[in-house]
Amino acid sequence: MRAVITGKWRQRAHASAFCAALLLCAASPARAQASAGAQITNVASLHFSVDGENASISSNLVATRVGEILDVRLQALGTGTVEVSTGEADRGIPFLLTNSGNGSEAFVLSATAGGAALPAGTLFIDADRNGEFDPAIDTAIGAGGATPEIGPGVTLQLLVIIPASNQAGAGVISLHAQSATGAGAPGTTFAGRGDNGTDAVVGSTSAAAAAETPFTATEADASVVKSQQVVAPDGTSSPVSGATITYRLEVVTRSSARLTAAQLADPIPAGTTYLPGSLKIDGASLSDAADADNGRFEGSSILVALGDIDQPTTRVVTFQVKIQ
Repeated sequence: MRAVITGKWRQRAHASAFCAALLLCAASPARAQASAGAQITNVASLHFSVDGENASISSNLVATRVGEILDVRLQALGTGTVEVSTGEADRGIPFLLTNSGNGSEAFVLSATAGGAALPAGTLFIDADRNGEFDPAIDTAIGAGGATPEIGPGVTLQLLVIIPASNQAGAGVISLHAQSATGAGAPGTTFAGRGDNGTDAVVGSTSAAAAAETPFTATEADASVVKSQQVVAPDGTSSPVSGATITYRLEVVTRSSARLTAAQLADPIPAGTTYLPGSLKIDGASLSDAADADNGRFEGSSILVALGDIDQPTTRVVTFQVKIQ
């Protein structure tokens, strides 16, 4: 640092240099990780007395910009082995990702089940953090497998969906996360690729993390697969007001156990109204009233009684609603 003395104190300071008291103003110790791109400035001051008069002068300002540290943590949520029923189409395994660096960062994800790489469309952000997959609100990880950028200390709860093709025997669900900027040995530098044009430096986690959850797949006594078809008033598939949605429920039962008093229920979605007379089973119409047939509309949901089932069978139930 260079101190510049100006004004009437210039001559006196030279004459009294040996009796001046030098006090440097140091920055306070850091209490938390400095944010990437933050500006750190420092100015020193010289306080002294000449002929009984107090004075002070300041040094020039020096500044540095904090670089971005790339770090990530990943953990499996829950304990023990997860049981997955064969044919369960929407079972999600939850994980928690934390940006433990000091800048905003996206993370590239990849997952395997039983050692086999999982295809696109199996990784989601658990929007309501309930550990259950809800396609209406949970956000799919897009092309390239990268999350949105998240700030330092921010967490994302993730879900890995096990495809039916991977639901066999026992295995392990493994999730891997890596900084989108880059990873490598701690100290590896990516020049100019940090926040605000700073350098990005790999931290102690190597900017990559992995976590796993064991699972076992067992054959379910029954499964239900739901699909939908939308037809708008103009004949297109646009889900606009006035469009009709036809729901198809395929119920498959197996011979591993006898099912008694089986009943299928499906609530009418909010924002839609049920179309009277649209309820069918295996193509045959069912009345909406609680009468002799095994289907009815209860005002907020459809109910279909399947009765006792002791052999493999498939039943198909359909009904329609209109978007308000």
